[in-house]
Order: sequence, then structure tokens, then C-alpha cells
Amino acid sequence: MIIEIDDINDKKFKKKYGFTKIVVLQLWSDLEHYNNSITEQDVLWTLDYLRYYSGFDDRASKYDISDRTLMTHVWKVIDTASKLQSLSQLVDRHKQPVKDLSISGGQLFENPHLTLAVDTSFFPIKTKDDSFFNPKYSGKGLKYEFGCSLYDGEILWVNGPFKAPAADITIFRESLGKVLMEPGERFIGDKGYRGEEQKILTPHVEPTNRDMSPIEKLENAFVKRKRIIIENVFSVIKRFNCFKHKWNSSFLRHSNALTLIVHSYNLSIILERQRKKSVKRGTNKSEIPNDYEDEYDFIDKDLDEKETDINLHIIPNLKIKINKNIDGADQYDTGNSDDSDTDNSDNQSVESDD
Repeated sequence: MIIEIDDINDKKFKKKYGFTKIVVLQLWSDLEHYNNSITEQDVLWTLDYLRYYSGFDDRASKYDISDRTLMTHVWKVIDTASKLQSLSQLVDRHKQPVKDLSISGGQLFENPHLTLAVDTSFFPIKTKDDSFFNPKYSGKGLKYEFGCSLYDGEILWVNGPFKAPAADITIFRESLGKVLMEPGERFIGDKGYRGEEQKILTPHVEPTNRDMSPIEKLENAFVKRKRIIIENVFSVIKRFNCFKHKWNSSFLRHSNALTLIVHSYNLSIILERQRKKSVKRGTNKSEIPNDYEDEYDFIDKDLDEKETDINLHIIPNLKIKINKNIDGADQYDTGNSDDSDTDNSDNQSVESDD
């Protein structure tokens, strides 16, 4: 069955493929630049596969093609995604800083300001290797470190993958924590980033011998309000079931698939920003548009992670850094599972494509 972008109305298209028609058309153009054999249909098949992730045989049956044919076209797009040039750079974080209203910010700096929301996200994988197990998520998986704009959620930094047990603060100290920062600049993170007060604003911990003061409560509310933007980013990424269910192919292709979705997401942010500018209706909101509901499955876990040796969690022979402009941060050698083109028919889609 041949499908084209114009075959579906706008609302159904976004629900089915995760992004608007204009975003997918631009994505196709970007991919075609590196592989001119990629067709409009290839891109739609790939987004459909990643969105529902119910097995090549199941998705292929909806298009009256063989699972092998679908697999060939999907992997062509995902492998090409590794060549996509980053639309966003870490240095872009300086364009829309947010005033740091915390007491610690005023005590530490003359001009305290926040530029980036930082957090990691867990992605379940299918593996027999117990070194990928993280009790916080009751499963084996990969972790990626993300940084996004506090202005509109544009993803400016992605680093990984790491084995899931890697502590957030450990990953940060060995990568983003080495970035050259401006005077007064800090990032904003959750309690997993405690210990780097000069670089990250984190919420106060509930005291054991007294009640939290009104100021501490206000500052925690401020941190939570500013951090929600990165949780919303994760909710958009996790709309694609391939990142919610156990990934069943190589780690390299997992990173390529993530690159594809991050690229598409940033396209949606950039194109919407241009649209608002063109109609002179731009607003200075620090939130993702309301149609991005919070579907992130792993928010507010209570278990703390202990800092560990980052070398225990680096995956050998795979080097992935979605953002190439690292402003002095070190780059990692990370890792790759076996490259077999396995199916994922055991993954059950939780969302109908009807």
C-alpha cells in the first residue's frame, strides 16, 4: 500500500506519526540530502514503526508488504539518521537565559542566571547483561543525558548512551560539567545533581530535624516550575513506543533512532518559532505547547542513585554524541550491542493506531 503525507488530515497525521506534516516534510528533505533513495513513504513507515513498535510483521500487515521489505526501508532511514546535522548547539542556551531567583544564586554570583534544564532519561532494552540493570526502574536499559532550553524546550544537548546504573551526577561531571560557563551561569536539575552547587541549581532536601522554611519551599516550587519543561520534552520522546518498550536491536540503531526523533522534535520547535515570528505573535513562555501532555513514565522516583565510577557504565566501541558542539566537554567512547536485525513482536503497543 502506497501512503503519502497528503493522504491523511492534519490532526490524524500528527496523532499517527507524532509530528505535523510540515515537520515530516522537512525531515524527509534533510534525510534525502544524505541518501537520495529515501522516499516520502520510507519516512512515514519509519515513524509509524517507531511510534507503535509492535513488530515488523504487525506494521507490515497494515501496508500489505512483507516484514522483510518494511525492515529494509526502516533501517535505511534509521541508519541515515546518524548523518543528520544537529540543528541546535549548546551555545544557543545563552539566547534566552532565566533569572536565578534563588538565595544561593545571589550569594554565589553578581548576575545569577539559568540557561539549561538538565536531566537523564532511561530507555529500556532487551539484553541478558545484568550490568545494564537499574533498580530505580526495575529493569535493564540505557541512559542518555539531555539538556534543553528553558525558553521553549529546544534540545541543545544529548550525550550517551550509558549503562542505566550510571548516576546522573557522575555522567554530568564527566561531560556537561566540563563545559565552560559564563560568570553567574548555572543549569537547573533535580535532586540527582546535588553536590555541584556552583554549576546546577537543585531543590532543597527535606530537613530531618525541622520543617522546611517558607523560602526553601518557594525555591523548590521555582525549581519544579522551571524543570517541568525537560519532563515535557521526555514525554514527547516517549510517545514513540520504541523508547517505552524494550529496544530489540543494536545500541547503535537505538542512538540513531533517538537522533531521528530529537531532530524531528527540534524541527517542530524551530518551525513553530519561525511561524510565530512571521505572524508577530511570539510569546516568551518557558513551556512546551499545551498539546504536549506529560506522558513520561519515570518521573519522581524516590530512590536515590549513588555516585559511581563512570568507567563502569561506558559501553565499549560506540561513540555517540548527538550534539557535536561540546564547548570543551570530553567526548566518550560508549557502546554497541549485537547488530542483528531482530524483531520486537513481544512488545505490546499501549496505543492504538486506529
